[in-house]
Amino acid sequence: MTIQSGPDMDKVGEASSNQRDYFLPYQLDWIVDQAQMTLWEKSFRIGATWADGFKNVRKRLHHKKRDYLFGTKDYPSALEYMQGCKTFVDMYNRTASIVSHGEDVLKVPVMKDGKATGFTEELKIGYIKFDNESRIIAFTSNPSAMLVYGGDVGLDEFPRHDRGEELWAVAQARVTWGYDISVWGSHKGTKSLFYQFAKEARAGKGGWSHHRTTIVDAVAQGLVEKINEIRGTKFTREGFVEDCKRRAKLPGVFEEAYMCNPQDNVEAIVPWATVQACVQAYQIARHHMKQKMVVELFGTYNRETEKRRETASINGWNRCLVSCGPRCGCIAWASISLPLAMAT
Repeated sequence: MTIQSGPDMDKVGEASSNQRDYFLPYQLDWIVDQAQMTLWEKSFRIGATWADGFKNVRKRLHHKKRDYLFGTKDYPSALEYMQGCKTFVDMYNRTASIVSHGEDVLKVPVMKDGKATGFTEELKIGYIKFDNESRIIAFTSNPSAMLVYGGDVGLDEFPRHDRGEELWAVAQARVTWGYDISVWGSHKGTKSLFYQFAKEARAGKGGWSHHRTTIVDAVAQGLVEKINEIRGTKFTREGFVEDCKRRAKLPGVFEEAYMCNPQDNVEAIVPWATVQACVQAYQIARHHMKQKMVVELFGTYNRETEKRRETASINGWNRCLVSCGPRCGCIAWASISLPLAMAT
């Protein structure tokens, strides 16, 4: 669908009447909030990231040389955010302000236990560069991706980042020179760093400007009517909330996904992110032996000596396993040579 008109680009920190027609009140609260640290506990699918896109397109156009670093859980989500930003620019006939946009590849260091391993990996980013030298750059949740940048930071769906603490350590350092940092998302259990921050914000501590929008709040402020307007549906407010409950099935799922009430979860003893960090690729040595080598090692095939040769091969394998370790090429060699020998 092509949007013919949208909210105007008035002064940052203020909402015009045009914007009030386009965005819902809770979205406008986020858009106009200029606090240095903002946190938004939210229901699923209420247009939070869409509102953040407008906020930061407008902010880049109003501020020279001020980058926005947007971190989200995966690359498709990063591209979707950048498409939304591009849509806002097009709405206001400000396309000429874009110098370039698209995707790029970064080489970032591979870290282990907080230290560089000497290896690098390639990560994709999305970007929009404006003619005032401000940029919007969208990353996946790999903490190393932001290391070389500085600017305002937004962490989308922060509870769902696998390496939340590491990401926060990098992200908060990007704003040292007077920039802003924002985190938002739907809760995922009570063990997340986002939940710890949310508890601070609810208590008025930690320097946060706190936002909280449940599905009931969003519906009361016009979400259902906005959905009906855009999609041509005929939801009622009561029916929409009941649909959310039926879809969630479990009361705990509804409370966490839609009502901003995180639930105690059974956590894995070893988080999957930790397992992934321990996985390393390595080469297995492969030896291709000709028949002469097989005969020299195992002798000419003879049914009467088959059992003896099989036992000798297994014993040799076991000695190699003890002396060389499980990654020795001999293991790979034995796994190939033994069946060959038995088939001779």
